[in-house]
Amino acid sequence: AATDPRVIHQAENLTWMTEEYPPFNFVDANRHLRGISVDILMEMFKRLEIQVAPRQIGVYPWARSYKKLLTEPGTGLFSMNYTKRRQQLFKFVGPIVPVRVSVISLKSRGLAIKDIAGLRQLTYAVVREDIGEQLLNDLGIAPVQIVPLHSAQSMLRFLLMGRVDAIAYAEDVAHYQFSEAGIPQQRYEVLHVLQDSHIGYAFHRD
Repeated sequence: AATDPRVIHQAENLTWMTEEYPPFNFVDANRHLRGISVDILMEMFKRLEIQVAPRQIGVYPWARSYKKLLTEPGTGLFSMNYTKRRQQLFKFVGPIVPVRVSVISLKSRGLAIKDIAGLRQLTYAVVREDIGEQLLNDLGIAPVQIVPLHSAQSMLRFLLMGRVDAIAYAEDVAHYQFSEAGIPQQRYEVLHVLQDSHIGYAFHRD
């Protein structure tokens, strides 16, 4: 059946936003938007006869897009991890891919975390407003122990420079960032799993 023209009009007039979150969504060396989530979205558009191209999707720092999604109707953002809190704040399409968010550190630091009390002794780098920061807040980690940054690359630099003990981030995306930085998997480890969830496409509640 043909897609309702009203649905096509609404989808084509949404403000679509994403971030650097490889391998799900990222800008390649040729400045093209790519990734698993982008491919799935483009296939949905094709099947629904919606005319939105990757070049029409804005790529911004996560915190900026997240705030815009909270406050401005007609906005969509991906890829977003599902949480109970976020499902109350936004409308979701998905889920599309399972994601595990964890506390990750360098093996050279010799950290052994046995419980939540141990996690509360560490310092962390996170991407501002990312799921990692929100899950640490839920655990009662003091704000002074969390360094919010604008990008995963900055977060990784803080860890490699020894300015924090660990990062809180999606494992698949962390693996990608470590690989891009030339850090083999043998040099880092998962200390604690914060959440097993999924990612999807999130929209303003209206």
